[in-house]
Amino acid sequence: MRGAHGEDSLGLGYLTAPEITLDRDREVTLDGRELREIGTKLPRAAQTRQLVMAATRSANGSAYTAQAQVPLTYDSVFAAPTTKPRSGTFEYRTVWRLGTPPLAGTADGRKLSELTLQPGSGRLDGRLNAKLFDAGDGSAAAYEGQDVKGRAVFVHADKTVDPADLARYAADAGAAALLVTDDDPGRLMASFGTAEGDDRAFPVATVNAADGKILARAAKSGEKLRLTGTPDAPYVYDLSAGHPGAIPDKDLTIAPRAKDLATVATTYYGAKAQSGGEFR
Repeated sequence: MRGAHGEDSLGLGYLTAPEITLDRDREVTLDGRELREIGTKLPRAAQTRQLVMAATRSANGSAYTAQAQVPLTYDSVFAAPTTKPRSGTFEYRTVWRLGTPPLAGTADGRKLSELTLQPGSGRLDGRLNAKLFDAGDGSAAAYEGQDVKGRAVFVHADKTVDPADLARYAADAGAAALLVTDDDPGRLMASFGTAEGDDRAFPVATVNAADGKILARAAKSGEKLRLTGTPDAPYVYDLSAGHPGAIPDKDLTIAPRAKDLATVATTYYGAKAQSGGEFR
């Protein structure tokens, strides 16, 4: 379904009727027009790392739990209001892991709304300022006769070139970064690593259609792309928002203030220095 964040936004909705008495033939209507967006407003900038939608229903001595880890292709989630069941219990819950955006940027004097680092991307630690080169569909032919060394490459993918090849052609041309958009709804998520399974030497991120237009204008006018990379997140948020009894008919955005959140300072030790990660 259409998401809430622009022309190519992709959303996932949760609709349920927690209690139905099957004592005769019945028609159950779930109305998508009732969906309310579930979102967050946080004290500091944060990008979704994991997102889970879950519901539990118990009645007559048994319980049923359904949950889904939402693919990052979706940038919006929604739920429709319900009534409270007359017997047993019901709860819907949304659980987030969010962290410092690993990559942020501006182009053409405007902030890019979201840069999504891809599997196989290199890590940018600090800043990168580079002129943009619009490589069209990202094919090898797009680089012929062009001086791309040290420039940030922008590609509008049309499925004619494999993502790994998009990154390979940019690498062969000496690109300092690769930004990719496409015409499909939702975040573009793909593997841009080498054939050997290694990460690229430069950052590879995808952008939405609106940011793609900004990058195209910047490349045409000779503007620079300014990137800031934070490979090791100094903070993450673990948030859980539950609705016991019923999903309310109201704004489902949660907006905790700093004083509402418990802070857990964590240090990890290992036998040697290396990259790692964890999730809950």
